[in-house]
Amino acid sequence: MGSELTPEEFARVLAADLGVGGEFVSMIAHEIHEQVYRFKQDRLLDRGGFFEPEPLFSGFRPIDDAENWSPALETLTAEEHEKILEANDRSVRYVMCPMIFSSDIVKRAYNRRKKKKKKKKKLTISRGTHF
Repeated sequence: MGSELTPEEFARVLAADLGVGGEFVSMIAHEIHEQVYRFKQDRLLDRGGFFEPEPLFSGFRPIDDAENWSPALETLTAEEHEKILEANDRSVRYVMCPMIFSSDIVKRAYNRRKKKKKKKKKLTISRGTHF
């Protein structure tokens, strides 16, 4: 697609730059091949034939689009901020819960705690009064 660099070569360099193992090279290259294939397929279907690459006039966005792409600042009340933090905590617990309980050590400790709770002596009240 306009470059002499193959997806395999790019994947090898990217994996080396990121410091990840060689097993990621084939995964990265495969994903690049898939994305190029999907891009070509979309372009062929949309235009009904081979396509001409669109010329790139500038590496910068037009100034008219700057407002759409600039950061937005939201002002939150303390309650709204607390709600967002609680929602984030809940989502983290939801994701982490299966990971935590998949550990055998944690399972054993949890089961021991459950058994201790069951073994607690119950306080019984007798009907007679003792002085």
